[in-house]
Amino acid sequence: NLTFNEFFIRELKPDARPVAFSEQDDVAACAADCRLMHLESVVDSMRFWIKDATKIDEYLIAIGERSLET
Repeated sequence: NLTFNEFFIRELKPDARPVAFSEQDDVAACAADCRLMHLESVVDSMRFWIKDATKIDEYLIAIGERSLET
């Protein structure tokens, strides 16, 4: 079983974030593991956005069940 924090972490392949100009030390590459989203309304922006929502539901239910056991 994963901890809450471990659920949000994933290993990246070594070549997943190549440096754009590795031969130039005056250029910074600022890679981010994210996705740009355009929302149609303010209501959409207030939703709880999380990766793979079907699995997070199951995960949160399992955490709740474990907390009831203690």
